[in-house]
Amino acid sequence: TRLVNDASGGQCWNRYFKWFWGGCYGNTTDHHVYPSPSYNTLGMSSRIRKDTIRVVGEYGGIGLNIDNHMFAYDSNGNTLCRGYLEVQTRDQLTNLYVDYISRLRDLFDSKGVVAGVYTQITDVECECNGLYTYDRLVKVDDKARIRQANQAIIRYMHQLIHGEEPDTLEFTPYNLNIFQTIGHFLVSYLL
Repeated sequence: TRLVNDASGGQCWNRYFKWFWGGCYGNTTDHHVYPSPSYNTLGMSSRIRKDTIRVVGEYGGIGLNIDNHMFAYDSNGNTLCRGYLEVQTRDQLTNLYVDYISRLRDLFDSKGVVAGVYTQITDVECECNGLYTYDRLVKVDDKARIRQANQAIIRYMHQLIHGEEPDTLEFTPYNLNIFQTIGHFLVSYLL
């Protein structure tokens, strides 16, 4: 009765491309794409089942280095932390995050994608692409705008699936739905 993600971000073995995407044996086809969310089936193995749940399991990875809040530095004091896309200001991070959320809606409508997970909520050692630094300093400049974007996509998905607005967007274990963007729900709750 559990849903299985057989290869998060991977594919069924493909003898030509020598790489994996999920969906051959599990319930999801899980793409990891950076930085902007997308869902491209080009080159996918023909063994991927057509009845799998389409997920953008990771996207984002917007890097913003905050002086004295990074995990590692070289001998010259330069950070060793990186994101998939580097920005210079908190405002740029916020703008890109909100833009990427809006792009998910198109994927839900045009590609049948049912979930998207931003990578990642916090910096993790030398992966400095979180909304919080390694020591939990908030990187975004407008938390209300992030929360509003997250809640808009959750409402949209709920409306799409259930045909009505959700009763609440409060975080409880009982109102989470696998087809809602759970990663965005958690970010809304944390911020």
